[in-house]
Amino acid sequence: MLQAIGVAQAAGEQLDPAELATALNATEYEIRARAQLIERYGLAYSGWGEVDEPFLRDSGRQYLKLKGQVDTDILRFLAVHVDDLNARRALLRGGSVLVDEFRYAISRRDGPAFAREIAPPAFAPLVDDAVALDLFAAAVALMARLSAGAPAGCVAEEIVAISLIARAEAWLDMEHDQAEIDADGFRAAQAELEGLFALFQDDDPQVV
Repeated sequence: MLQAIGVAQAAGEQLDPAELATALNATEYEIRARAQLIERYGLAYSGWGEVDEPFLRDSGRQYLKLKGQVDTDILRFLAVHVDDLNARRALLRGGSVLVDEFRYAISRRDGPAFAREIAPPAFAPLVDDAVALDLFAAAVALMARLSAGAPAGCVAEEIVAISLIARAEAWLDMEHDQAEIDADGFRAAQAELEGLFALFQDDDPQVV
């Protein structure tokens, strides 16, 4: 299906769901259901929805190159906003590292010290146990929001988001150093991460 979308895009043609169903030995209902899933995962647009022309996104090309061997969690994570599977994976892994490190710090009664490391310098002196717990809750909430494709919901989540991007960049660096991602893929994922700051700006921030 992704290949068909890419071919139609290159030819400047529309996809006919009935013809595609015949070609793929499926019903038109199944074809439209597949198209909805592909769009939900941010891999491509069939041209049958809000985007009226078939369009294969970079993430869809990566998916084809990987022959579909991509975790569903990565496909779902910020699917609409992040058009790069390497960047999605880095954010997901970086977020897990951030939450785990924060949880460990709290368990060792080092929550405020860890929170001061991720807080803006002007805010750091105000961090105590209560604020540290609020920032930890914000980290967990932020990952839940991003998994659902939503932006940061409060100022605390915006603060945490900066550390999330830093850890995602560190994860990318590690993968590049270990030759798990090539130079072109590394640069593309970096560029995608750099473009994420607008997503983390909450238009109507709420105080934690």
